[in-house]
Amino acid sequence: MAAAWGPPDAVNATARPENAPPHTEHAPTPCPPTPPEPPEQPERSDSPALAALLQLAAVLISADSLSALAAQVPAIAQTALDADIVLLALTDTHTDQLVHLSTTGLDPDLAQQWAVLPMSLSSPPTDAARGHTLIYEDATDVAKDYPHLRTQITAIGYQAMVHFPLRTSQDTVGALGLAWRSRRRFGPHEREVMQALSAFTAQAVARLRLYERQRRNAEVLQRSLLPSLPHVPYLDVQARYVPAGTDEHVGGKRVGGKHVGGEQVGGDWYDITVPADGVPNIVIGDVAGHDIDAAAAMGQLRGLLRAFVWDRSEPVEAVITRLERAISGLALHLHASLLLARIHWAPEPTTDPAAPTTADPGGGAPVATAHERAPAGTLVWTNAGHPPPVLLHPDGITSVLRTTAELIVGVDPDTDRSSHHAVLPAGTTVFLVTDGLIESRRRDLDEGIDALCASIRAHRHLPLEQLCDRIIDDLAGTSPEDDCALLALRVASSTDG
Repeated sequence: MAAAWGPPDAVNATARPENAPPHTEHAPTPCPPTPPEPPEQPERSDSPALAALLQLAAVLISADSLSALAAQVPAIAQTALDADIVLLALTDTHTDQLVHLSTTGLDPDLAQQWAVLPMSLSSPPTDAARGHTLIYEDATDVAKDYPHLRTQITAIGYQAMVHFPLRTSQDTVGALGLAWRSRRRFGPHEREVMQALSAFTAQAVARLRLYERQRRNAEVLQRSLLPSLPHVPYLDVQARYVPAGTDEHVGGKRVGGKHVGGEQVGGDWYDITVPADGVPNIVIGDVAGHDIDAAAAMGQLRGLLRAFVWDRSEPVEAVITRLERAISGLALHLHASLLLARIHWAPEPTTDPAAPTTADPGGGAPVATAHERAPAGTLVWTNAGHPPPVLLHPDGITSVLRTTAELIVGVDPDTDRSSHHAVLPAGTTVFLVTDGLIESRRRDLDEGIDALCASIRAHRHLPLEQLCDRIIDDLAGTSPEDDCALLALRVASSTDG
């Protein structure tokens, strides 16, 4: 008997009614009747199926991606229902297709043929994705209902099959298919288990799709707030940004020298603004938080800083003081670490021992130095609770420009700010980072700075673009705990180009 079509909730089956009791009129008493052994597989007992559903609930709560979900559902379905084949497919409304995320147990050639099906096709998976529940206890009935698929259905080699829609409160998001290579009767309990399995899976898919939409929206916001870096004649500039939880930073899109992708956004940012005097104002910062609110607060802070450095020429510490007062006066309620720096071009050698200073490589107080290599730049910066700059000198030595710690912005608008200076011989590279790149549960800030210096030295022979990629690989790994940013600026030997 072929399966009959009905409304989305209708269940199509063959053989005896699902609630009919087994034939018992000839059974002896008082012992319970013992029906003859049927050729079909009996319905499973409660314990394995219940345990599998509990496991599924835990998996669906913890799954953080559709690929993780697709990896877990087939194994649980096989445990709960002894299914030989498990098909998990989701609708793609943009292309009007049904995309299989899992074809567990299916022949590889058939799996490739069924990987993507047009929703216009009449087939068990697509019909289930349109809202129909299909239950076949005899595979010959499937071929009768889908004669155009007879060859593929025969090749699969199953004797019983079900397809349930993945239905949420709003729509149907896909289909869950199960098949067995032996004949099977589906009793009330087993049908309840299959319905629960599809319902749980549908809710997880809806949650993960919502999360994915939110992540994409947040990523678009984050990307829009990361600038296209301006051309500065005497600087080679590279920048990187990696959101927290990124599966693989190199696998993300590279846009304008930045890595973008991942599962979270945050408040890390960098920027370079070149006002009328031609001196670049370089900022790197980190607003507290890892969500849309942090990204929005970062956008406000970035906008204020851009306006202040463009508006007038004043010392870097005065800019931060003005920023602090604006944060307080506008009641922005944000906290951020940041470092504001400028690199001035100095075409003549710096030989005056009283000239700008550089920090001692050992981390001590700044000391006066005389440089004979020309031309050179001068780094001027103020630091509001941010990791210090790191220099890669032309001879391959690294040094850390440590200064007395000062408050992050957003705490006290009247706090005193100071500035610092360092001479940069031609070929020197300045590295500015956020704490997400160097600090983690495995290492503190000082250990992270040491790791950064070690990575810089290990790859110093590479071009700056590749050097930055290697630093990200070494320190952020494949899934950083926090979002992180890196800005690298190398002083050129001339202003040509």
